[in-house]
Amino acid sequence: NADSTSNNWEITGVQLEVGEFSSSTLPSFQHESYADNLLRCQRYYYLHASGNSKSLGRGGYYSSSQAEYSTQTPVIMRTDPTLEIASGSNYYVVYRNGGSDTLDDFSLNSESTKEAISMMNNSDASGTAGNAGHFVTNNSSAKVALTAEL
Repeated sequence: NADSTSNNWEITGVQLEVGEFSSSTLPSFQHESYADNLLRCQRYYYLHASGNSKSLGRGGYYSSSQAEYSTQTPVIMRTDPTLEIASGSNYYVVYRNGGSDTLDDFSLNSESTKEAISMMNNSDASGTAGNAGHFVTNNSSAKVALTAEL
């Protein structure tokens, strides 16, 4: 009912096409799955983790003061991504060698590409070179995302 500006009119299943079409040349409706649409979006933006106790990946200590982990992107991104990260005191943790090491943030290693990223921290890390670890968010405000916007 459109008798008032406070009424809503909702439609779904609409597809816009550019150009002039007749009923015989109109393209068929494109049904897109949620999964396919998500993968197309992740070429431009990928939220890797957000919130507390979210797994970032597995990695280790390159040196006693540099912790690193690597992970694949779910789809090849449009270009080498830039990092979007929430930083704060003890926002991230590395569980390693029967203990843990808290970190404030990460940066992208130079080896990061549009297919896989390598993250590092060389400002807060304190461990034993060669030890492996599980990297996890440690704060409800923690966030790691990649962007490859146009």
